[in-house]
Amino acid sequence: MSAMTVWYVGKSQVTDRQEVAATRWLALDTLSYRDAKGNDRKWDMVRRTTRNENADADAVAIFTKMYKEGEPVRTIVVRQFRPPLNCHTIELPAGLLDAGETASEAALRELKEETGYTAVVEHVSPPLSLSAGLTDECIRLVTCTVDLDAAVNADPKQALDDTESIEVSVVAVKDLRGFLDKASERGDVVFAGLYHQTV
Repeated sequence: MSAMTVWYVGKSQVTDRQEVAATRWLALDTLSYRDAKGNDRKWDMVRRTTRNENADADAVAIFTKMYKEGEPVRTIVVRQFRPPLNCHTIELPAGLLDAGETASEAALRELKEETGYTAVVEHVSPPLSLSAGLTDECIRLVTCTVDLDAAVNADPKQALDDTESIEVSVVAVKDLRGFLDKASERGDVVFAGLYHQTV
């Protein structure tokens, strides 16, 4: 079987951006752009107003590998109510990058706040898009290891903001697909990046 060849007629490019409306957290912009055939077009998009200057990502999502002697590798998932979906979601622990913070620093901070666990960073991804047709929001996926035999992880306690209500589940990686499917059956929506870990 031969590889598929894709031909590009020209270079697509955004030529203008107009802010239509904004709140503290989000803005709606209309983009003017030229497509690959040279046609001028419009596109509406949402962006975060909180992205730090010169940052290439808005947030981090954290995939944990939890190790305990003689037991299967586990991971952490969180459940919380998301108003845009009007339901609970099953997600990776995650959060916005603070000013001057690296992705590694943000991941360790968010993991500790949301779950109570202390971890070590193993890998940081390049910027990843979540919904490229809707927003320019990007995250970095940070893979961390958690030593469940370490004293610091013996009695994890969340440190949530007043606006947060997050349920933490520790699931064996081998059982993750089944856990997510059961959550979907009860009406929760699963974060796409988390489900991809199971395929």
